[in-house]
Amino acid sequence: MTKTSEAVRNHLLEQIDETDAIQLEKVDRYEALLESFEEMTRLINEAGTSIVVKNGGQEYLKANPLIGERNKVSAQMLSIEKSLNLSGTKTDELL
Repeated sequence: MTKTSEAVRNHLLEQIDETDAIQLEKVDRYEALLESFEEMTRLINEAGTSIVVKNGGQEYLKANPLIGERNKVSAQMLSIEKSLNLSGTKTDELL
C-alpha cells in the first residue's frame, strides 16, 4: 500500500458507513484500482506514451496500450466514487 493509497483509503473510510459491507468492499476495490492506476502511470512514464513495435523486419511506433487501460481504470474509479456519493468531494484533491 502506497502512502497515497493509504491516505485515500482513510479519507474514503471517513466518508462512508463502515458498518455497510458493500461500501467497505467498494473502498477495497477503489484502493486496488488506485494501486493499478499508479503502477500503470509509472510504467507509462518509464516506457513513454509511444512504444516501438517490431513485427518481423518492420518497426513502427504505436500508442502505449497502457494509456487506454489506465483510462478504463480511471473510469471505474469514478464510477465507484459516484456510487459512494463522493463526486465533488475532496477525493479528487488527494490524487
